[in-house]
Parts: sequence; C-alpha cells; structure tokens
Amino acid sequence: MRPEILTLIYSLILCIVSTVVSSGVSVCSTDGMSIRGGEYSLSNGSNVGSELLYHCPDGYYPYPKLMHRCLGHNRWSPSPSRRGSECRVMTCPDPSELRNGEVSPVLLQYVVGAQTTYECHDGYAFAGSASRVCQSNGKWSGDTPICDHGSGHCRDPGVPPGAKRNGNMLDIGDRVTYECSLGLMLLGSKERICLEGGDWSGTEPVCYSKNYYDTPEEVSKYFSTSLENRLALSGLDDNTDGQQVQRSIQMRQGGKLHIYIALDNSGSITRDNFTVAKDCVKALINQISFFEVTPRYGILTFASEVNEIVDIFSPSSHSDMVLQNLNNVTHGKLNGTGSNLSRVFKKILTKMAVFKERNELEDTQQAIIMFTDGKTNMGGSAEPTVIRIRNLMEGIHGKDWQKYLDIYVFGVGAEINEEEINKLVSKKSSEKHFYKLRDDTKLTSLFKMIIDESNSVDLCGLSWDRDDDDSTTSKRQEYPWVVTISVLVGNVHSSCMGALVTPRFVLTAAHCFRDKQIDMIKVKVFDQEDMTLEQKPIIHPDYDVFKKKDKGVSEFYDYDVALLKLSSDVQRSKYIRPICIPCTISSIRASGLHTSTTCKAQEGELY
Repeated sequence: MRPEILTLIYSLILCIVSTVVSSGVSVCSTDGMSIRGGEYSLSNGSNVGSELLYHCPDGYYPYPKLMHRCLGHNRWSPSPSRRGSECRVMTCPDPSELRNGEVSPVLLQYVVGAQTTYECHDGYAFAGSASRVCQSNGKWSGDTPICDHGSGHCRDPGVPPGAKRNGNMLDIGDRVTYECSLGLMLLGSKERICLEGGDWSGTEPVCYSKNYYDTPEEVSKYFSTSLENRLALSGLDDNTDGQQVQRSIQMRQGGKLHIYIALDNSGSITRDNFTVAKDCVKALINQISFFEVTPRYGILTFASEVNEIVDIFSPSSHSDMVLQNLNNVTHGKLNGTGSNLSRVFKKILTKMAVFKERNELEDTQQAIIMFTDGKTNMGGSAEPTVIRIRNLMEGIHGKDWQKYLDIYVFGVGAEINEEEINKLVSKKSSEKHFYKLRDDTKLTSLFKMIIDESNSVDLCGLSWDRDDDDSTTSKRQEYPWVVTISVLVGNVHSSCMGALVTPRFVLTAAHCFRDKQIDMIKVKVFDQEDMTLEQKPIIHPDYDVFKKKDKGVSEFYDYDVALLKLSSDVQRSKYIRPICIPCTISSIRASGLHTSTTCKAQEGELY
C-alpha cells in the first residue's frame, strides 16, 4: 500500500478517535462496575469527570468504595476491585466499654438490629439508655450508658461505643481525652474539661465508621434546637409530666443576627450537589423572612477563590433581594476547580473584624452555615483561621463567647472529609453542628420544615397545606383562623363558623344571632378552652333580614356581618392565627413580599 494512502487512513483513524473522545462517548466503560445487592448511578454518563455512585438498601453500605470517578481512556479512580463491589450489612461501634458496669451480650460484631442491655455494679448510679439497638445508619439508639459513683464534681462523662477514655478524675479542671478504635473516626470533642458549673466542656465525642449518616429527624432536632439559641429566648418547653421536650426554631422579635452562608462550588461538588445546597439556603432564608427577625446576610460561594454573592455590609435589604442574587448563582468554574476552605473563613474573619472596629459585635449573634464536602487541596487547613474567629469572639465576650458564635457544616457530595469538618464546627454540650445525610437531596425538604413559626409575634395565617395527610392538625394548619361559635337559646343549641381577624375579634355572620333571647355564646378555638364574649355581638347597622319582605323577598342577607369581641386574647400558635388582611404589615411579612408591595399586588397574592 502506498505511503500516502497509509497516512490518509491513519489521519482518518485519529480524527474518528478524537471525535469520539471530544463528544464524550463511552470514554469509561461500565463493564464490571456493577455492585452485588445494589445499583449504581452516573452523574454524567460515561464521560470524563463523571462520578459512578453506588447505592445500597437501607442498612447496607457499598464495599470497598462508595464512588469512582472517570479519568478517561477507560480508567476509573480509584481503580475497581478485582473481586467487584458488594453491599455489606451496616455495623455499629463496639459498645462493650462500660466502666463500672456490664454489657450484654458481648459480640465480635454488632450488626443492624443487634440489641444490647446495660447494668451498673453496686454503688453506682445508672444514667443513659438501659437498652440500645444498632440502627441502619450505623449508630446506636438512645444515649451513652454511664455508671457514676457520685464522688466527682462533674458526673462521669462515660465512654461512647468504639472509644477509649484516658482520665478518671472528675473534679474542677480535670481533663479526659478520647480516641477511637482502629478504623473509626472521632467526631466531637477529643478533650473535655470539668467546669465549675458541673458540666463538661465541648460536646460528647462519638466514634463512627465512614459509612455512618444522620437521619433527617436527627438533623431537624439538633440543627433547629441549636440555631434556636441564636433566634429565641429559650429552646425548651415543659410538658405535662414536667419533662423538657424539644421544639423547632422559634423566631422572636429583637436582637441582632449576622448569618454567613458559604456554598462549596469546587470540582468535587457536582451540579446536583450544588443545586441541593442552594435550594436549602433559599428555603432557610425564605422561612426566616416570614418573621420579625431581620438578619444581615453574607452569602459566599468558594472553590480556589471566594465569590461574594451578598455583601453583609450592603444596605439592609429585604430577603427577596438576597434570594434574587442567590438565584443568579450557577454551578461552574467561576471560583476555580480547587478547594480553599481556609480562604472562605478568612473572608468571614475580615468582615467580622470590620464590625468589631465599628463596635457592632457586642450584642450581635454570629452564625456561619457551610455546605461542603470538607475536601481542601489549597491554602492548608482552615482550622487556624477558625481558631482566630473564636479568639476574636472571646476577646469581645470573654468566657461567654460561645453563646455568640455557631459554625454549622452540612456535608454534601459523594465523599466527605469528616475529620477536617470536625475541626471547624462548634462544639457545645448537647448540641451537634455537623450533619451528614445518606442522601443529601432530602436536605431541601428538611430545610423547608425546620422552622416552626408558632411563636411569631404578629404573623397572620396563610392557607398553606403543609402536610400530605388528612389529619385534624394538618387541616388546622391549612386554616388556622377558623373558629366555631356555639349559641344557646333556651335548650336549643346552634352553631356558626367564624374567622379570627385579630387575637381578640372574630368575624362571623349576623344571622347567627337573630334570636333576641340568647342565653349563652361560646367560641371554640381549636384546642383551647371555650371562650366567652366581653360584650354583646356587634351587628352591622345595615343588616336587616326582613328589609325587603314587602317586595316579596322573605329573607335578605346583605350586610350579614357581625364582630365578636372575646373576653381575652387567644393564644396564637402554628394552629391558631388571625386571617391575613391585605395592606397590613403582618400580611406582607407572612406572604414574603417586599415592604414596597402595593395593596393591589398584595390582594392578588392573598386571594
């Protein structure tokens, strides 16, 4: 064959190969990439950069790897195991380390469903959960069991499953340190100090495998309770048994709050991951906008560089402007492809330092909320910068500095660097600031429901069908202004419906009170005790049911309106709210509209 023909054929082959690669067609084969007992998904087909993510049933995890990334030329990173992948049953850390007590049964491995019981030796008081079950997320149910002698200033802090503790002295200033068994990572405080008030510093450590995750219920409980301390006067109510029960975030009027929100936009965060994080932020800001609290927001995205979406120094703007700026943010390479966690914290520190120079941090709560996988390949660890932020707050507030600062991290992405994130988040007793869900797509719906507006001071009621069920409470949330009016005339009862227009007044129909000899009127407001009236019903002066009787109209119902003034205000909650009336500040806030919204636009939104 002539040389020029060979050259032509070779060029043609190169062209075809180049076209195939550039068009992203099958540059990584999925042959042999299946997983026994589960399935996989691809973020971008078989193209370069696509992530192959394994999915296992509840209670199982992918082994040996969760994810592989396509490098091109049929190469995956990490390389797949020759034995293939499989879904293995989830295990929980060994719980047998109970000082001064007994654990049963003692097993080599504790898999999902395994149950253990705990008992203290004579002379020791038991605290925690007497029985625990290994859950499908790799965690034990209940609380760490503790056997305490009662001789120390602080109660024995216990030993979490999978951990070992160094230190037995329990007096003021004494320290205990923890380390995890081989293959487990420690989250929480590695060292705790017995404080003068009888509590231990920091937060209880836990030892988990890389496969653990938080349930949506756990995230809702801990995040809402923790953030509530920034937004409310208290976070606990007493129930009828005198025990304290958890509440969702309660938004109250007063106080200053700065919220910094940072979204990871680096190469390890997929478009879907970024969209989830952005939707969570929008849901949180939208929920907060319904209430009297008006925080300053600083919104950032970061990768190699930091991109400022909303400057916390900008003139006070309504939440809809913040959301509008956030809507314009897209996933991509505007910040570079690397990840520099240190740089984003330095940016926040710079902002805080300016506020300090202005003497504007003394009475201001600070919350930093970050969505990231914790991977950083530029700028070194962010921990030194976080320590500087803590030192800044301590210089202003002294030993009470932790009351004014919270750093939360929500893990997003296929693989998360838990150890690095643990260095950054706040560590407070009975609180949790790092959250990792098995499926981060559930975060968006979680953020939409995480705030409970039951203590909002002036919020009126919108018809929001928040739940899928047909329960009484669900329907009550949809129509929180409806009341029932009971009218007694002699031995005859009749009833009408009404609507709360203020906490003291009810709007109803005048024809409910046609009888002249009414013996009693009571108003039922959902689950509250029956209420009485302060005065007789206020009937519209132009109401006359017989006004047109001479014209052959037996009953005429124009102006069929009455107002009832209750003897006391109703107690408002998420189930009991006055109806929203257009052209009021309350309805503007409840509907999330800008304060400049016209009355006509408000009517359109409400009706």
